[in-house]
Amino acid sequence: MAPSYDIPADTGEGFAVERLVIDYSAYYALHEPEEIMSDPPPLLIALHGYGQSCRNFMRMIRVLHHRGFPIVAPQAPNHFRWSEEPPAVGFAWVTEFEPERTIQDVVGYITRLVSEVGEKRPFDPDKVFLMGFSQGAALAYRLASQGTIKPAGVIACSGKLTEDITERLGEFPAFPTLIIHGDEDDSVPIDEAKEAAAQLREHGFEVETQYFEGQHLMPIDKIEYIAEWIRKRTTDT
Repeated sequence: MAPSYDIPADTGEGFAVERLVIDYSAYYALHEPEEIMSDPPPLLIALHGYGQSCRNFMRMIRVLHHRGFPIVAPQAPNHFRWSEEPPAVGFAWVTEFEPERTIQDVVGYITRLVSEVGEKRPFDPDKVFLMGFSQGAALAYRLASQGTIKPAGVIACSGKLTEDITERLGEFPAFPTLIIHGDEDDSVPIDEAKEAAAQLREHGFEVETQYFEGQHLMPIDKIEYIAEWIRKRTTDT
């Protein structure tokens, strides 16, 4: 029988499980363009999906590398064995154990990271864009709803708007949203994306959708479209 990891704070056995906040190493990839589109430039925060790493996600979106803005791709702090053969490690933003606490920790991590990146590479704080793929898309929505990062736009790729965010729609400022989703996505059905678009529009959000023929992925032409979407919201304001 597998052991249970759902441990309550008070076990009733003469001891309690407490929480200790410690310093913990986190990793991220940072791309700095040779030429910038504006001074200071916008910043793109790229949030990978479940099982990915900052390295392979940065490679996945490499067509954005020469669009004139820095890109920071944080790596999720929770790691696990993705496969035995070949040996591979995956990374996840949320865990099944204490998921709400995990989300709070991740929001604090990304907020601090943005501040640190600003010290290395100045950017326009009014032109920060959040882009997420799959689980990263849900995180992008969460970050945008917290208020610590006020995005110039959110790009949700193959992800969904989770219930904890939909319950609070109308309680935080609306932000421009670009939803990209495949019509044959078997991980996150396209109906989830369409429902997210409808709920956001109902609460006054400016929403653009880009649906494509395909599965749970980010086609190159849609990644190129993201660059144009960011450019319009950077140079036309």
